[in-house]
Amino acid sequence: MLLRVGGMEKLIIFSLMVVLITSSAFYASSVVTNSNGGQQQKKILFDFTKDEDAGNADWRTDGAYSSFADKLRSAGFSVQTLGSGHGEISSSDLSDCSVLVIPEPQDKFSDSERQAILNFVSNGGGLFYISDHKSSDRNNDGWDSWKIWNDNLNFDEEFGVSLLSVVVGNGNYEVNDFEDVPTLTDGLSTVGVWSGAAMSVHDPAKGAAYQTIGGSKYVVMAYAYYGRGRVVIWGDSSTFDDGTPDSKNSHDNLHRNWDKYDDSRLALNIINWLSSGNSTSPISPPQKPENLKAVAGDGYVQLSWQVPSGNGGEWEYASSTDFIGGYGECVASDGRDVYILMDKDENTKALFYRYSPTSGKWTDLSGSVPDVPFENGVAMAYDYQGNFYVLTGGSYRSGADRVQFYKYNISTNSWTRLADTPHVQGPGDAIVYSGYDHMVYAFLGRAHYIGSYNPGDYGVFARYNPDSNTWKILKYPGWPGTDDGASLAWTGGRYIYALQGEFYENSPLRNFARYDILEDSWEEMSEIPAEDGVGDGGSLLWIGEFDSSYSNVIFAFDGNGCNETPGYNFSAYYINNDTWVHLGEIPSPIGYYVGNRLVYAQGKLWYWQGT
Repeated sequence: MLLRVGGMEKLIIFSLMVVLITSSAFYASSVVTNSNGGQQQKKILFDFTKDEDAGNADWRTDGAYSSFADKLRSAGFSVQTLGSGHGEISSSDLSDCSVLVIPEPQDKFSDSERQAILNFVSNGGGLFYISDHKSSDRNNDGWDSWKIWNDNLNFDEEFGVSLLSVVVGNGNYEVNDFEDVPTLTDGLSTVGVWSGAAMSVHDPAKGAAYQTIGGSKYVVMAYAYYGRGRVVIWGDSSTFDDGTPDSKNSHDNLHRNWDKYDDSRLALNIINWLSSGNSTSPISPPQKPENLKAVAGDGYVQLSWQVPSGNGGEWEYASSTDFIGGYGECVASDGRDVYILMDKDENTKALFYRYSPTSGKWTDLSGSVPDVPFENGVAMAYDYQGNFYVLTGGSYRSGADRVQFYKYNISTNSWTRLADTPHVQGPGDAIVYSGYDHMVYAFLGRAHYIGSYNPGDYGVFARYNPDSNTWKILKYPGWPGTDDGASLAWTGGRYIYALQGEFYENSPLRNFARYDILEDSWEEMSEIPAEDGVGDGGSLLWIGEFDSSYSNVIFAFDGNGCNETPGYNFSAYYINNDTWVHLGEIPSPIGYYVGNRLVYAQGKLWYWQGT
């Protein structure tokens, strides 16, 4: 289906206002909460009201936790300190805070402080409590951090964690036993525990990291969901020690552990995970489903509901293009501008355009494009370093195998041909860049031209190494192959998520899986709720690298149906609980011959309607 007005295509933007139109255009949608479309800095508040620099400690952002604070600032957070050594925490102190860090407190908390902290977390805040081992009462008032958690704050009954007298670390410093908790434990191999408190956990808490002592396995890090917020408890304050006391405490006995193992990565992971708990983003699912709808399918029941108005963005028209879609279309973004690469057929030169959300103008970059067809399966992936990696796709109309692979550099507007792909390309192509290992991952193939649907030749999953300019074929998921609508999304850690696409033209497929980079293994996840299956225009989008508040969400189009019926569905997948939520419908439907094109730029989601 092709919607046109004067031969123009639509660019659509997802925002808080909707303009219903009937022309073909470009649209986008806002995913931020502030009114001017800019991103808001999240405030990380370090407590300094409980004598956290008593004795030979110095857990302050201008002392031994200064590297911790600097790393957070570099990651885009606002870092502040509460108090000047002694005082109380109030609800107003926490009102504009995203995460509260309490690093080894030495003084008791009042009942009102306890309630303020509970209210803060319940309303969407993140709490990071850093304990230490028994007998770490540095100001000799009879209370140290593990006892304060258990007997003063009594947080075990709320969060399900009790700190123990068992000391972890204490000569065996390495912790390398982690649960798979997206964002929280991503990329961790080994972290250090020098002398800390073990803990026991029960609902709602779960263990995230362990150390075995004397044949017994103890939790050293726990996490919990509480209300709309999140909690992490870590047992050792020395893990984040950078060895630098503040100017008034130069005598403190500190140790530079910050650069050892994966300690600094653990610190950032924890804050990223906790800051995602602020459930004020417009894509948060409603507490009570409204407009609940059940649709009976062949062997399944699909439950969906509409996010209530006022709790989510809507799509609005942004711009039109003076070119129409074709057999090869794809859209990508560097977080700032939107790029469209398309080719009507093998006999016409590819078109390549850049759209600036700031100016609302299009720039024609077609003159730099290599003289090669970009057709079925053309796909682009941004590497967060100013480059796009581009698969040229296959062809239904020529007998040539298509293996060309390119890199486009934004700053020089230049293309470089790279090593050919290890399998012919086709409509089942999909590509993504992983910042976890700085590699490019791709589905390659299925049919490359008419009559090539041969068993065993449907496609491969492969990894490209930019440093060596080489490909390696990896394990393939338990699917017969990929096809129109196949898509990949890296989610900030060791996992890549994938849609299979339609593959069969008359049988709906909803397969969704994730790939473990470390293990070279696949795991089936909850199917995407697509009544007619995934088809042309299927698209996954993770924006956590640009906005960490959305690190738990993958946005998705399921495209048109396998029978080529136009598609309107816009959904979100919640990584932490393997759950899909239907966010609504797009104003202009997805037709066929359309590549992935749900992208993020300048704080908004965008899509090009295409053909």
